[in-house]
Amino acid sequence: MLGWIEVENATAAALADRDDAARRSGRFVTTLRAVDASGAPDSKRRGQGLDVVAADARRYLSRLPYDLDSVAVLEVRESRMAAPVWDGPPTWSHGDLYSGNLLARDGGLVAVIDFEGSGAGDPASDLIAAWWLFDESSRDTFLEAIGPDDASLRRGMGWALYRCIAAIP
Repeated sequence: MLGWIEVENATAAALADRDDAARRSGRFVTTLRAVDASGAPDSKRRGQGLDVVAADARRYLSRLPYDLDSVAVLEVRESRMAAPVWDGPPTWSHGDLYSGNLLARDGGLVAVIDFEGSGAGDPASDLIAAWWLFDESSRDTFLEAIGPDDASLRRGMGWALYRCIAAIP
């Protein structure tokens, strides 16, 4: 018999132990990456290089509120855009790991939903959760569970920054 499961979005307030949520999220990402991606659909823009969103990023930056230092944001964005592109085989990625797609119950992370943007490509897009969901300590736990190289980490930061500047205006 199917029934309703009481859950809530995995926001910082909903997670009693963010380090545990970070470990679980990291295991989810590494498990997903281990699935054979042969024949998988492309993960749309999120699994490609940051260059596919460069024009959009510039447009969003031009709309930032006056009280934000858009020059500093642009400098960070440009340094992330300069990260070497993914040259490994495409891997599965969720592509949209944020609190709206992670579910919590009784203070713990229990599910990942919304696989619409999933597909094969650059796995760095799943690193977005490091900055969108976790604080400094749990971010380190999440990243340690995944073990990204420096270039992937920079691209992940670039994706997180892009998504943030797209949301602000």
